[in-house]
Amino acid sequence: SARKTGDVIKNLVGSSVSASFISANLEISEGIIDKFINRTFTEEYPVIYIDATYISLMRDNVSKEAVYAVLGLTKDGRREVLSYFLPGGDEKSSVWKEIFINLKDRGLSGVKMIISDDLPGLTEVIEEIFPEAKHQLCWFHLKKNIKNKVRKTHFDQILRELEYIFESETESDAKDRLLAFI
Repeated sequence: SARKTGDVIKNLVGSSVSASFISANLEISEGIIDKFINRTFTEEYPVIYIDATYISLMRDNVSKEAVYAVLGLTKDGRREVLSYFLPGGDEKSSVWKEIFINLKDRGLSGVKMIISDDLPGLTEVIEEIFPEAKHQLCWFHLKKNIKNKVRKTHFDQILRELEYIFESETESDAKDRLLAFI
């Protein structure tokens, strides 16, 4: 639906778009989609964000399937949707491996950090395909994991303290704040 598509766009790029905008612009030719999905990359993306979200898709029947999305951050700080994939089924690290190989074959380079959830096996895939890149848990998933580990009465205070660490302007400040937090 247009609303769900808008939600996916908001998750990927951080900006909302209206359902009416989506509806008016969904008429995109397969040629344009193929060109986007198969384009080559000419600039480096030091940071990439990856995630899968589930949407209901109609194939033989309606079922929820993982849509894999890759967002790149350029050296000058621009965010770009690099690609998306609909291989069918649930999110798996083995599918991420195929996606990473596809992206590298199309010229993806300069990756220093990959930010994602903590899908089992993903860190090993990242180490294999992008050995120079660090793997970091995204802020949303970090908060979710913390929330599941601490008492509800402590969560808001812990979250404020973590945000204070994340707001550090230098690595040194962040390390000092982290040590004070621990």
